[in-house]
Amino acid sequence: MLSPQHAAGTTDGPSVTEIFDFITFAMANYDVDPGRIYLTALSSGARASWDYLGKYKGQQVVAAVLIAGDSSTAYKAAGCSVVSQVSLWTFHGTADTGVPIAGDNSGMASFLACPMPREEVIYTTYPGVEHQPSWEMTYDLSAKHDIYAWMLTKSR
Repeated sequence: MLSPQHAAGTTDGPSVTEIFDFITFAMANYDVDPGRIYLTALSSGARASWDYLGKYKGQQVVAAVLIAGDSSTAYKAAGCSVVSQVSLWTFHGTADTGVPIAGDNSGMASFLACPMPREEVIYTTYPGVEHQPSWEMTYDLSAKHDIYAWMLTKSR
């Protein structure tokens, strides 16, 4: 597992190119199973990851767990071709003022409406939950959604 981070206090997420290059570097320099590359991110990192998926779809990743982002950008960029290659599980708090839920509501509704066959698409909202708690309760499994086991079921 590799977890790139931007410096504390920065509000910008990684660029699409940085995500692509980071995964490319990992594949070339570590013992990585190319059929089991997963992407997870939160907030600005999730928004950047949606842009990445809109451009590269499943070229590198098989599944993504993105929290408090904006899935509408990936859908606008690539439509159903994203979920023809990548399984998605997205989380967002309904009281999020840091990244409004509207983008995920529209993008995930569109992905869920994509015709079968497609990869698995799950959209989980946390009623009354604000920005930061949405990723804390997802990553620490206190919300009872085992994203880690779910990702490990995905491979090509």
